[in-house]
Amino acid sequence: VILTLFIFVFFISLQIVSANLVLRVSDITPSSVEPNEDFTVGIQIENQGDFNAYNIVLEVKYLGDDLYLKEDKIINLGTLGKNGGIKNLVYHFRTSPDVISGQRNVELTLSWGSSKNVTGFKESYNFVVDIISDPPELTISGIKTSPERVYPYEDIILTIKVENYGKGIAKNVIVKLDGLDFEGVKEAYIGEINPHEDFPARFGLRSSKQGEK
Repeated sequence: VILTLFIFVFFISLQIVSANLVLRVSDITPSSVEPNEDFTVGIQIENQGDFNAYNIVLEVKYLGDDLYLKEDKIINLGTLGKNGGIKNLVYHFRTSPDVISGQRNVELTLSWGSSKNVTGFKESYNFVVDIISDPPELTISGIKTSPERVYPYEDIILTIKVENYGKGIAKNVIVKLDGLDFEGVKEAYIGEINPHEDFPARFGLRSSKQGEK
């Protein structure tokens, strides 16, 4: 009975005096990527244990044949303080020119020790990259003004509806008004338009003299 109690207490002590690292993927930018496109993955590592973590190593174990990593696959991160110590890092990737649509799984391994000369802890993690290789197709699906009848030297709102009827996400969409002799800002940033969705670009303008449109 005495021996059993001693082993139990010793086991509990080992659990308490260890560092406990947790890895999170904080950001993937952009959220979906196209062929031959750069993207970044933000990683946050937190020590939730009661002791410092030493000899921390983060390794990219698997990323497939159509994703390229610009950093080394194995990174030595040194030491991380106890009770909420945090390290942040950013991986830079690029997709291959001939990558096809789908999800890609990237596998990571995080290892560390609870003393300067020991590395005995290891955890595996993964994150998913969404790849879209189908092109977007944009068209103007509607134009309207408010008010509907425009008179000279009048303030108006011009709304142009842009539709994506393709299979890919349209990114960084900008609508510019060329050849329109009205006063006002003639460029509107929309950003992303998903497949089979539309988004309005609005312009606050002032009409010119009669006869000019």
